[in-house]
Amino acid sequence: MLTGAVRDLHLTFPGHFATDVRTSCGALWENIPYLTKLDDADPEVEIIDASYPLINESNQLPLHFIHGCRIFLCSILEVGISGGRDYGNA
Repeated sequence: MLTGAVRDLHLTFPGHFATDVRTSCGALWENIPYLTKLDDADPEVEIIDASYPLINESNQLPLHFIHGCRIFLCSILEVGISGGRDYGNA
């Protein structure tokens, strides 16, 4: 689900963010065009442990799991990321 959030981030803010991932599922990211190799030791690099706290509200909100990572990135980056239907302020 994070792949969709990264796509939506870069489609909403083209050229504004540089994104890299560290994951045990590298094959999922092989054809994602929005990644830039970043050095973790670079002081300009901000490391974000991706999450989807929306999962704690499952069966309480009319949202699909795919929106969890996008809404999380919205809150961490303090931006509004477009992503299909508008689900409130995320």
